[in-house]
Amino acid sequence: MTSRIHLTAVELIELSGDVYYEVGMLQYLGGQFGWESETAVEACKYRYPRPNDRITSALIESWVIHVRNLCEFFVLDRTDDKVAHASDWMPSGVSWSSGNSDHLKRVYGRANVEVSHIGKRRIRNDKFSKRWCFCGVTNGIDRLAKAFFTKADHSLLHPHWIRSPLWR
Repeated sequence: MTSRIHLTAVELIELSGDVYYEVGMLQYLGGQFGWESETAVEACKYRYPRPNDRITSALIESWVIHVRNLCEFFVLDRTDDKVAHASDWMPSGVSWSSGNSDHLKRVYGRANVEVSHIGKRRIRNDKFSKRWCFCGVTNGIDRLAKAFFTKADHSLLHPHWIRSPLWR
């Protein structure tokens, strides 16, 4: 396999450790908002864990940054040879597809706007549309992470991926 971004196997293994961290943080932060509740997806859909305070804002902002990073990695078509993409870990003859990812492309666009903070395109606090669907977004990216683990060349994955029971 030849990496599109011209990295060695050792560099790809190290980078996959960064991806593993991003996925883990997304899962942890999503869990803070109740995303993992399978029986009450609608109930947790827009639930915030505590009153709208600075800690809640910091948790949401951190979650949004991990969403943006993972959308870049799993979803966006990459031609930039300096940015890693899930396709760089695929063995010869295996292609990476994020499936029907239009929703996550929109999520990525919103994440970029929201993280920027200063600008007219940012959604204001008083709008219902300001709320994030933590369940749907976190679970959607989690499905991509599982597909990535299944398809990737395991010799290029950090040992954290291999040892984790999350991907079995």
